[in-house]
Amino acid sequence: MRHLYYPYFLLCLLLTCAVAAPAQTLGCCDKLRQAGIESYNKGDYADAIKKWEAAKTCATKCKTDDLDSWIRKAKEEIAWNRAKEENTKSAYQEYLKKYPKGKYAAQAEAKINPPKKVVVPPKPKPKPNSSNSTQSQVPPSGVRGLEREMVFVKGGYFNMGSNDYDNEKPIHGVTLSDFYIGKYEVTNEQFCHFINDKGNQIEGGETWLEMSEYVLIERKNGQFAPKAGYANHPVIEVSWYGATAYAKWLREQTGKKYRLPTEAEWEYGARGGRQTNDYKYAGSNNVDEVAWYLVHYQLRR
Repeated sequence: MRHLYYPYFLLCLLLTCAVAAPAQTLGCCDKLRQAGIESYNKGDYADAIKKWEAAKTCATKCKTDDLDSWIRKAKEEIAWNRAKEENTKSAYQEYLKKYPKGKYAAQAEAKINPPKKVVVPPKPKPKPNSSNSTQSQVPPSGVRGLEREMVFVKGGYFNMGSNDYDNEKPIHGVTLSDFYIGKYEVTNEQFCHFINDKGNQIEGGETWLEMSEYVLIERKNGQFAPKAGYANHPVIEVSWYGATAYAKWLREQTGKKYRLPTEAEWEYGARGGRQTNDYKYAGSNNVDEVAWYLVHYQLRR
């Protein structure tokens, strides 16, 4: 999708050897390494480990340092699958004992200590003829700002897509009806109200909010809260399932028809709708002028 930028890290596996070895021996090593990777990608982690261990015995001069890393990853996948199959607190504790900072540590923590659901007592009904009798029910504080910060986008025709990237070709015409869209991104504070109410659930194999090192939300005493000074910063590391669940929750809280924008609506709105200047990015032809992405974050650290 245009206007969204994600960091991509390329893992280069060096399959050459530091010192020349007989061609037949190197073939054994490389063949078993590749066979193990294929088994790993198919989810057969035990078979992958077996092949990689065999590859390490092919030749002492064959480069096998990368295999140790692959073997550790495969063993962690086996441990996580075992924990999910048992689906008990002790099973998830056993996983965390072996992999306290593992790939699935956040999900294991959520299974061991699921967030408590916050029960909000119903508000008393306003008295007849009171000054509040004609006002609609005020939503929780976490969504109040979003209620006031929707902007109207007049529908119209535009050329969607780009010739710069293969996954955005071909450029094609799209006609949209009028719609409203949030003026600002969903904030950490707003999303915390949601996951404190519903929990940080796992759906589609992903947690709604991935508690990575980049997330500016923390969990204290069983509750999610923004880190100090970051309440109004945009929430990040939210899966598609989490975003969809948030929109559904917002509909339930407000009685209004919130949903995620379609790709066409997002691109049209980001371009400026009918008032577009046909910039390459949302507001400029220079991405550094209008986007905050991983490079900037790393420079600030």
